[in-house]
Amino acid sequence: MPEEGALGLLGAAGAPPVINTVLAVAKSGARLGVVAVHKQPVPVDFVSIMSNEITIVGSMGYPDEIFEVTKDLIDNWKKYAVIVSHTIPFDNVDEPCARPPPPAPPTRSSSPSIERSP
Repeated sequence: MPEEGALGLLGAAGAPPVINTVLAVAKSGARLGVVAVHKQPVPVDFVSIMSNEITIVGSMGYPDEIFEVTKDLIDNWKKYAVIVSHTIPFDNVDEPCARPPPPAPPTRSSSPSIERSP
């Protein structure tokens, strides 16, 4: 039976409960990108993160970069278009929830692979 949960998660709310709520629905091997500004430290369950091999990545933009980034997006839109997997009209914003999930990546084994001779 396929594992329940999400593989790719984005924490953009900035509310402390969101991080652990998101981690609670993460599949083993999931990646969490945190782009929200958290003004206070957020406690997380590191046992769950480690046992499920979850990767957490933080990213931050700076106010003085926005005009340079926007210009680069406009000037080089084809370069950035490759990261867009789907475009959805605003009127169909609930459509992704009805789509089947993408196939899961291969699972990692914690034991090394051993090749045996016949």
